[in-house]
Formats: sequence, C-alpha cells, structure tokens
Amino acid sequence: MFKQSLMSKVQVSRICRVVVGTVLCLTMVSPLVAAADNVNSLEEKKLLSGITQLDAGDRSAYAVTADGTAWAWGGGYGSIGNGATTPAYTPVKMHIDHVKQISGGYRHNLMLKDDGTVWAVGGNEHGQLGIGTQSSKILVEPVQVQGLTDVKAVSAGGTFSLALLKDGTVWAWGGNEQGELGDDSRKNKLTPVQVKGLPTVLSIAAGSNNSVALGNGGEVWVWGSQQPLGTQKGVILKPTLIKGSGEYRAVDMDGAYGLYGAALRWDGTVWIWNNYIDPYLGEALKPVQVPGLTDVISLTTDSAVKANGTVWQWTVGDKNKINVTQSKGIQNAVSVSKGSRNHYVLLKDGHVLAWGANEFGQTVWGSERSR
Repeated sequence: MFKQSLMSKVQVSRICRVVVGTVLCLTMVSPLVAAADNVNSLEEKKLLSGITQLDAGDRSAYAVTADGTAWAWGGGYGSIGNGATTPAYTPVKMHIDHVKQISGGYRHNLMLKDDGTVWAVGGNEHGQLGIGTQSSKILVEPVQVQGLTDVKAVSAGGTFSLALLKDGTVWAWGGNEQGELGDDSRKNKLTPVQVKGLPTVLSIAAGSNNSVALGNGGEVWVWGSQQPLGTQKGVILKPTLIKGSGEYRAVDMDGAYGLYGAALRWDGTVWIWNNYIDPYLGEALKPVQVPGLTDVISLTTDSAVKANGTVWQWTVGDKNKINVTQSKGIQNAVSVSKGSRNHYVLLKDGHVLAWGANEFGQTVWGSERSR
C-alpha cells in the first residue's frame, strides 16, 4: 500500500465553518489519489491510509499505520524523526519501523515499537530522550531509550517523558523542575526512573509540566506543577489523588500550558479539572462535569468524540463555567488529538481532519501559513 503511495498525490480538501464565533477551516488528508490540478502545489506527495493511531505534538502531528510505519508533518523546534530539523508541509515517513504507538511532545517525540522497546527523537536539553545524556543538540534520528522493555504505552510531555509498562508500573525521565517525574524531587533524570506511590496503572498522559495516571480502580493520580512555569509554589512532587469520587476509563493532560486535565468516566461523561491554584479558575484538582456530553469515546482537555461520530469542543470561563459547542461538518470521527494550537480528528475511513495554526505546516497545507 505504501510502496504504491510513494508515486501518488495526497488530496487536500478545505471545509470552513463558524465554530464558537470563529471560522473553522478543516484540512482533509485523503487516502484517495487526486488529479494534479486539485492539489495545487502538492506534487508527488505521500499517501496516508490504514491509520491505526494519531497524535499531536506541540506544532506537529504523527500517524501510525497498520503496517507499522510512522509518519509526521509540521515540525516546530525539534525534529520529527525524518533526519532533518526543517518542517514538513506534507506527511513524511519517519526513520523507524514496527511502530505500535507514537506520542508528540514540545521538542521531542516517543515511539513504542511492537517489541516493547521505546525510541525517541528531537530535543534533549533536559534529558527527555532517555539516553543517559542531555545536550542542546537536536537528534534527528530515533534512538532507543535506555533500560525499558515490555512497555505498553508512552507519552511525551513538554520537557519530559512517561512510559507505562505491561506490569502497570510508570517510569519517567527528563525535565523535573516542576515535579513532572513524580519522584519527590526537582532533579532531572537522564534515564527512566519508576514513579513510586502508584497502584497498578492502566493509562498515562504527560502535559506541558504535569502528569496524570489512571489507576486500575478507576481513580486518577496527578503530579507536577500547580502554578505557571517559573514559580516556586504549588508543585506536587509525588502522585496525588484528584478530589471527589468516580470511576474513570481514560485520561488526558493539557500539553500546551498544563492548565487542565481531563478524564472520561465509564458512563461516557467528561470531567475536567484545573491544575493551577488560581481564584479565577476555581478550586484546583476538583473535577467538574462538561455539561451535555454523553457517550464519549475519545477526549482531550478541550474536545471530545461521541459514539455517533460527532466532535465537540468547549471553552472554560470564570469559575469553571463551561461552554460546549459541536464542531459542525465532521461526521464518522473515531478519535481526537490536540497540539498547542491545533486539533486532529481521525475518521472511520482513514481520513484525517486538521484545523488551527499552520506556521510549520501542521495542518498539511503544503506551505507556511497561519490562520
């Protein structure tokens, strides 16, 4: 499938709708071959189909396909694993195979291979690549994270990384100035260390400067900053339960500013909490329900996909007042992911919809353009 795609063109369509008072422009990366006059400057681009997993980095996006290849577009300030530091305005194949899952961070990303090993690429100034060193040099080729086997899932944060092993333990490495690693210190770790004080964990998510884990009892644990980056107060140095009760089955953490966390309950409702101690935001670490949303199957900290394939977004005002709006024009969605200023939706038929900023080509427009 992909051998043929190297000689194909990617079809890009644009759908514009008004959502939450702004114009929403969707870029559709289609698995269909388009005529040259329909793609403008997009010539001889690679074809994406058979996508099994989609994830957003800070200013980049990543896709894993059924054959284990990994693809990326955008770029930002690190490397997307294709041997270069320059942005990619259409999807490019990353220099790694047998990939099961991928997670994008701020200047780096993590790749879980089907043999249970973890690989990383990009910035390493805080040791977030897990190779035993830290340096301002950007690595453009994937390298193996030291000391990790039997890994179930990975999550790349702002300057740090998390891994969930098949035995339910959580391991962390990289930047720790805001307690991101949950080891009761603020010292960076250049290779993975276990996050102590957790039960058997089912899933993890790394934010910009904080972390979240879902315990096997449906409870949610968090650690990291409770204040804007650079302050010295309100840092949670080891795993702490969020307030309230409820059994959850999925979690997410804001990768842009670390402001909010989100969790999906077993009844299909979405709950969010603010991480920072701020009177404007209300009480910290206390989940509040996103109103009107049920039957949710995928979520971020500001968006969700319902079982009927529709996509919804929300904004949070004073004292956690939440305004929810449907993203019009999207049907048959199966999952959603968000970067710092972008959203990506995977559809049942393998299409990817993207909207938001495009200064590094992260919405696949084939040229540098911000909206």
